[in-house]
Amino acid sequence: MILPFKRKSVIKNPASIGNFPQSASLKYMLVILTIICSFLLPGTARSANFSASSGFTYVDIANSVKELQQRTEGASPAIVSIVAYDMTGTESGRGSGFFIDTEGRIITNAIIFENAYSAEVASETGNYDNVSILNINDKFDLALIQVNANNEHQLDIDYTYNIKVNEKVDIIGKSDKFERTVSEGNISSISITPEDVKLIKFKKRLPISSFKASNDGPLLNSSGKVIGITTESFAAKNIFGTKSIINDNELNNAISAHSIKTFLSSPGIIHDLQPSGSKVWHKWMLKSLKNVFIVSFITFYSIGFTKTIGIIFAVIMSISLVQWIYNKLKKIKNNR
Repeated sequence: MILPFKRKSVIKNPASIGNFPQSASLKYMLVILTIICSFLLPGTARSANFSASSGFTYVDIANSVKELQQRTEGASPAIVSIVAYDMTGTESGRGSGFFIDTEGRIITNAIIFENAYSAEVASETGNYDNVSILNINDKFDLALIQVNANNEHQLDIDYTYNIKVNEKVDIIGKSDKFERTVSEGNISSISITPEDVKLIKFKKRLPISSFKASNDGPLLNSSGKVIGITTESFAAKNIFGTKSIINDNELNNAISAHSIKTFLSSPGIIHDLQPSGSKVWHKWMLKSLKNVFIVSFITFYSIGFTKTIGIIFAVIMSISLVQWIYNKLKKIKNNR
């Protein structure tokens, strides 16, 4: 880096450095710290938009990363990955959830279980392929499920927490490779539905760390307590009638912890899913035939009508030729 003062004057009069304006010296010091941070904490300077004029220091960023890691490390053992399958054994839904007690109850999203025939849950201590749906609410995208687990780590839910606009929150989930995903954000608005369910809208941003971004999972406050659960299906459900809440890359939605408590207190009819990997053979066959038909139709359509007729004629002639040869060989064998 070339500093904006003459090298010659510095050599002649080193004491003049002490007279250099303090604000400029601080500015260059922060620039140097930015470069150091980019090596020590990959992605830090980029994610935090760190600059000489931002007011951040290396210590601020280091402390922020440390606090985030502590919060996520404390919550991570309770986060699970959930995969649902349809009747053909094909994956039909995937997402994150979290244990709310040590007996295997999990809060997650209802959209995961749309068309679900079987499911499996993976935690840091085990895999569970027998899943029961205890309650589900498609409108607010909530599901309460149960697995046969004991002594799993649970997250504490603060049902009475008073959420405030501009408050800092974290979202923690698990990716399809069972890696921890984390996003930070700030509460942008709070609204109440006619059903007295509190909806939270928050603006998401990538954290100043190397974590992958999280799109689902529990919504945590700065103390690591659950204050809500993220949801994704508001736009399709039209919760406010003609007015719908629409997700984009930055704005996400969540149901407050208070509303989760109401959901937990009114269990529905228990529905036991089949063990993971189960499938109905004729459903699988019909789906396979459907896929073959679609692929064949697209292939024939793309090559044109004339070539398609030619291919069909060639196939028919080939089958006829094979049948003729088979009959001849069979006749010769019988004459012997």
